[in-house]
Amino acid sequence: MNEPLPRGLSEQLARTIGIRIVSGDVREGERFENEDILCEEFGVSRTVVREAMKRLSAKGLVQIRPRLGTSVLSRTRWSLLDPDVMDWCRIGKPSLEVLLELREMRAVLEPGAAALACQRANEEDVKEIWRAYKRMEVNVNNAEGFAKADADFHVAILRATHNDYLIALGGLISADLLSSIKVTNPDSDKNIKSLVFHLEVVQAIAGHDKYKAKEAMGVLLDDAGEKLRLSGS
Repeated sequence: MNEPLPRGLSEQLARTIGIRIVSGDVREGERFENEDILCEEFGVSRTVVREAMKRLSAKGLVQIRPRLGTSVLSRTRWSLLDPDVMDWCRIGKPSLEVLLELREMRAVLEPGAAALACQRANEEDVKEIWRAYKRMEVNVNNAEGFAKADADFHVAILRATHNDYLIALGGLISADLLSSIKVTNPDSDKNIKSLVFHLEVVQAIAGHDKYKAKEAMGVLLDDAGEKLRLSGS
């Protein structure tokens, strides 16, 4: 009778290797050491290594080929909306290229979401957006606290659309915001400027002005994208 698979260990190993991959420490096309070396490095059995690699393969991060070993796949193959992959991107240090792509995606998506929220947000939805904004104000001198409140602000707007597909993207947007802080290193002056843009968005949504909300969100994201580009110059 086979012994039960130690799922906890395989999950932990998949997480460790997954973070290495999304952070660029292990690059596209690069092959992993054979199982014995991985077993020795992490102090686990072959079964744990194999199960961890299967997890990563299911998420599109690696390709397992008999006799050829396991290699990292292109980012175009990754399941970027997978909750684990999003979390690993947040924990690791993403490249500027990845963050700029995420910001481009948001620039396409979020202005429309803000406009839709104007049409569908109920009283509680608007209160939730305001609460997130107030937390941003309180944390204006706390980079991590500000980023977390900022993420909650944008997720609250997606929830206010009452569109399940848009809501499902909240994790990706949170990962972007919580990862960007590692690159842009915002200070209180930049946060104060950002607050002005966020205030215009929430006021437009509270007033159910979809045109103003769409425009304000576009300006907000343009400013955030410019900060990212300057951080890489």
